[in-house]
Amino acid sequence: MASISANSSQALTPENFPESVFGNIKKRVDLLAIAAACKLSQSGVGQPKQIDTARALLANASFFSLEGYPVLQPTFGTATHFTFKSPEPSPWPQNNTGSGQLHKCGTGWRSCPTIILLHGWNAELCYRYLFPHIAKKALKRGFNTLFFELPLHSQRRPRGDGAVKDWISDNLLAMLGATRQTLLEIEGLTQWLKSQGSPAVHTWGLSLGAWLAGLHLCHSVSGNGAVLATPVARMDLVVNTLSFCAPVRSALNNQEFDFSKLNLAMHRPRIVPQNILLVESIFDQFAPPETVEDLHRAWSGSELWRVPHGHISLIFSLSTIEKTLHWLEDRGKNRR
Repeated sequence: MASISANSSQALTPENFPESVFGNIKKRVDLLAIAAACKLSQSGVGQPKQIDTARALLANASFFSLEGYPVLQPTFGTATHFTFKSPEPSPWPQNNTGSGQLHKCGTGWRSCPTIILLHGWNAELCYRYLFPHIAKKALKRGFNTLFFELPLHSQRRPRGDGAVKDWISDNLLAMLGATRQTLLEIEGLTQWLKSQGSPAVHTWGLSLGAWLAGLHLCHSVSGNGAVLATPVARMDLVVNTLSFCAPVRSALNNQEFDFSKLNLAMHRPRIVPQNILLVESIFDQFAPPETVEDLHRAWSGSELWRVPHGHISLIFSLSTIEKTLHWLEDRGKNRR
């Protein structure tokens, strides 16, 4: 795998990265995934005057506040699988109970650092198959691994007439609610791991999960490091340009809405920037590479990898997974 550090004298930029047949294929895979997402996307129910309410919600400084909530208390049904009650209930009962897995480093797991994995939008297959694979590799390096189903996904997807059944919908309040709900759940689980003795907790998010990990590290001092792989750094750009975000645009009914408040560069990390890794896919058709470049400049001191992948192909890059685990090992075990 060609992977080039942003600090290297040999570093390439998205503009001069060599194009190839494989690059075109990776771009094509992204475009096919976007087309499929359009067919599968579901609108919400919409609500009168929700735009004004959503504006007020996002303008309130408390929207990103993660303080004052009790530590989450997961209930284990097996040695690995657990459930928890969300600290920020939604209108849909199915969405208010989270499910997750914790893969422990044996009986001494409490003394080991932990990785929290966050999947992308509608990426249940990552949760079911990729994350257990990463967990096995992480165990060999002395890491516990925790991952959970994000709100409005998998078992947490609401059912019944009138329910919002997808994160991306024409219900702006549901989207903002799911965002805040997830941030509080990351925080609650991070604090629980710390209360159990885990000396360091690192988040590793993909796509939507990377965006959420980025927001969390800007509003929490509980975590120790983060990996943002193909982060959706510019939420305003995504909403305005990606075809599967059409339900969001329709909800606005040609009214202005400042989504830039959800852009990662609008926030500043509360952890050491050197413990933040940004992974940029050069051929990404979901999250433009230049948005990750801009984020790297805004978060001065963060590390940037430019890899020859698309948004989707990066998920299957075993070599990137191995390299990322090595990066986390360096921070998690030697810089607690």
